[in-house]
Amino acid sequence: MEKKTTEQLREEICNDFSWTEEDNKSEIDKVLGYKKDKYTAIQSKKKKDGDLKNMMKGKEFYKTEAKKATKTKKTDPKGETKKNLISADDKAYLFSKNIIKNRTEMRHLEKVMGDDKSWEKAIEDNMFKTFVTDNDATIKRRGSSLGASHGGSGESDETIHKGIVEDFSKDLPTGLAKKQK
Repeated sequence: MEKKTTEQLREEICNDFSWTEEDNKSEIDKVLGYKKDKYTAIQSKKKKDGDLKNMMKGKEFYKTEAKKATKTKKTDPKGETKKNLISADDKAYLFSKNIIKNRTEMRHLEKVMGDDKSWEKAIEDNMFKTFVTDNDATIKRRGSSLGASHGGSGESDETIHKGIVEDFSKDLPTGLAKKQK
């Protein structure tokens, strides 16, 4: 329905009811008001229906995109999905024997396991061993800059520096030795 001007609507009303503009002006104005309200309501409903259709199209689009983005899980012959996580008992064993020291190592072990390795084989994997070595070095490096109350050595950088200077200068001749302030 295309938008009609007020004059076109007045002519249409006069033709529909066989009224003249001079004799039935108040009735024409009332009917014209109703027609405008109806037209506005129809346009509003069409807009809402169009918006709803667009939202539904968007919803369907994102559903299909999400399906494409999700990775397909490997299934065993019975059709059940494999989830190769370490059991709680095995985790307790690994922590108690100090094979795994923290949750980060546990998560990395599960990544190394993938879908085809047991945790025993994954622990022997070079990728896991390298991660553990690097992770230990990182933790040690971070801990060295922390205070004693936060897990560090408790010595400040100034104290460490003084100790290094004293060790270096102790064998120097008396005139060259660094004296503490």
